[in-house]
Amino acid sequence: YYAKNIVNATAGANAVTVTFDTVANYPDIRILEYSGIDRVNPLDVVVGAQGNSATSSSGAVTTTNANDLLLGANTVWASTIGSSSGFTPELLSPDGDVAEDGVVTATGSYSAGAPLSNASGWVMQMVAFRALSGGG
Repeated sequence: YYAKNIVNATAGANAVTVTFDTVANYPDIRILEYSGIDRVNPLDVVVGAQGNSATSSSGAVTTTNANDLLLGANTVWASTIGSSSGFTPELLSPDGDVAEDGVVTATGSYSAGAPLSNASGWVMQMVAFRALSGGG
């Protein structure tokens, strides 16, 4: 999920509430906040894949906007031990799942990926957000 055009708040004033309608045995909530994203139409493209191997990959998707923030995240049965070339790991959950991001300045085919500690089941997704025209 994403929320666009969030209003600036004092430190600690923004709150996110997550409620499950059944027991969540392994909840994995990752919250990242970015500035400089298009406030009206932030979503460019999305892609996702699943598999069982020593590397997780979102699969490739072609962006339609030249200046995008790429955000990749996985859920794995093993542990994530790195990130894709051109991506920075922003957080690693206690379960070994990563959230990584990168900025691109040209339309093209992009994918997120991450090496794992060993071959295991995984799901990986990537979303491309349009940058705000004229900068953040």
